[in-house]
Amino acid sequence: MLLYNRGYYASIDGVNPSGVVLCTSTINFTQLSSRNEAYNLDMVLYDPQYYLCSIDKAACGSTFSKIISYPWISVSPPKTSPVIKKLQKANTQHSNSSRNILIPKTDQEVTDCIDLCFKAQKKIGVTHLIVPTPLAVAREDQFSEQLRWLNLAQSLKSDYIEPFLATIALSDETLLNCSFEENLMLQTILDHAAVMQHIDGYYIVIERDAVTSQITEMNVARALLELSYNLGYHQEKEVIINFADVFGLVCLAVGATAFGSGYRVKERRLCLDDFIERTGGTALPRYYSSSLIGDFYSERDLERIVELKLFRYISNDIITSQSQSLINALENKVKVKTIEPWKETRSNVATAAKHRVNCISEQANLVMKCQTIEERLNLVFTWIQDAEAHMGYLKSRLKDNPLREDGRHLSVWRNAIESFMESNEIIL
Repeated sequence: MLLYNRGYYASIDGVNPSGVVLCTSTINFTQLSSRNEAYNLDMVLYDPQYYLCSIDKAACGSTFSKIISYPWISVSPPKTSPVIKKLQKANTQHSNSSRNILIPKTDQEVTDCIDLCFKAQKKIGVTHLIVPTPLAVAREDQFSEQLRWLNLAQSLKSDYIEPFLATIALSDETLLNCSFEENLMLQTILDHAAVMQHIDGYYIVIERDAVTSQITEMNVARALLELSYNLGYHQEKEVIINFADVFGLVCLAVGATAFGSGYRVKERRLCLDDFIERTGGTALPRYYSSSLIGDFYSERDLERIVELKLFRYISNDIITSQSQSLINALENKVKVKTIEPWKETRSNVATAAKHRVNCISEQANLVMKCQTIEERLNLVFTWIQDAEAHMGYLKSRLKDNPLREDGRHLSVWRNAIESFMESNEIIL
């Protein structure tokens, strides 16, 4: 099932995800506590995002301020000279510069941190409790500090009735240039997961140095598949994959329970550069095509596809109430700029966002309707093969003036699935 990543933008009006994920980096604790949002959904999660504690407080001042507003985050006291106080009052970023996040050291400090985090999650009304852990940044550390945090959560199990989800937060540096079979850190995670009886499931995120929202690294894709398969399919634990965007559909096919995504970049991927404060930039509507498994500008991209007489490439897309008018216009060769909700104007993204969530949610439902892992894999593998073939032809026709979406992720996904099936002796 699809979980919609929500934060400052809390509303789910007009969309039908199976659940939501609220995130620390998107809203401060005071604002979140004052909300009366009651999500009547299958799954409501709150991601503490403890893995962001090393974020650059100078470059990412707004996000840093949100993170340190939460009660389980310990910070050094601010400096108090009159001059500094005056600067801090006028400049939030300067206020941040005098404060540092204090990482718990002792077992008791870690346990207290987790307990405070659990108490805050319960107040929000979550269905599961996510056990926070730091980001794993080096393979050679063997996930040892993160395992210490997860094991310490056991002492709190009797205090809560909600299922415990263990955070597995990995930097892509722990996965790149190392295959799944040779990655001893991943093997360590799987070995320990088999004996942690107090853990009911896993919440998995990959921090990536990425230029695209889609997974485009073979070893990252393979790691997500193997974690979903071993923890979800074999151990029968709940597995939630977040910030892997539409690759979550493939994870669903091999054993994951749910995946998180959305429309905005920070709802779709976890990249530290996304938290750097910048000015400028223009948000234009992008249409998500379920057939091409990609996002296309509503005018400049889709109209060129129609001009090539290749409307059939998107005519079989999942049609939502938000996309019906756009598809009708394209079919009848009507200019998209006459369709107000899809006109390429700044910040005109509300309809595109709702369409994307509803479309991917329907794709997730189609995957979960399949009865066996072979049926699920065959479905997503066929989607990917067809999309790869069509995107390849589009790129060859438009190589001098390419589309916004280049489909580079599709061959990576196909190769990752083929490698996964061969390693696990799955035959379609």
